[in-house]
Order: sequence, then C-alpha cells, then structure tokens
Amino acid sequence: MGLVISAVVIAFQCYHYTLTNSYSCKEMGEYCSCTLDPEDPIARTFTYSGVTDCSAIVSTLPIYYLLQMVLNLAQAIVCLVGAFLLWKHRYQVFFAGLQTGSPSAQNWQK
Repeated sequence: MGLVISAVVIAFQCYHYTLTNSYSCKEMGEYCSCTLDPEDPIARTFTYSGVTDCSAIVSTLPIYYLLQMVLNLAQAIVCLVGAFLLWKHRYQVFFAGLQTGSPSAQNWQK
C-alpha cells in the first residue's frame, strides 16, 4: 500500500514540477502573480502573497518539488524492499532432502 501511495505522490509532484517550470511571473507590490500562459487572458493565475521577489517562486519551488520526489522515491524503495522481504520470508520456502523422523525403508519390508 505504501508503494502505491508513494507512486501516486511522485506522479503528483512531477506534474507540479512541470507546471512550475512553465510559470511566467510578475511582481505586483506585495505579491507575485504567476500564470501558465501570459498571452491567454483566461489562463490560470496563481497569486503568492507576501512574496516581493518572484525569482524565489520560480527557482525555489521546483527545488522543493524535486526534493519531495527524491524523498518519496526513497520511501517507495524502502516499501518495495520491505514487501520483498515479507514475501520472501512467507512464500519462498523450499523443502529439500529427507524429512527427519520419517520411517526408514527397513520398517516397510515384512
């Protein structure tokens, strides 16, 4: 379950990473207004209040998304290793050789 959740979160972060890389931002006083397409008048607009330097949004936000992707990938690998170890312990048991306590061939002869 953790592996599936990690994969969904990584996909979510990849989508937002590509979105923030295509931002076009303008400083407007005490806030920063970012759009995906500056030529489109009805394009989605993201407003970041309290940000005076728009370069912080364009440069810092993708770094945070990359960091989250790497950390979630590490978590997914840990979940995969844990699931493999549980599977190996439970299902990968091979019986080889003689059973101890089995009757010998002499006991079967009359």
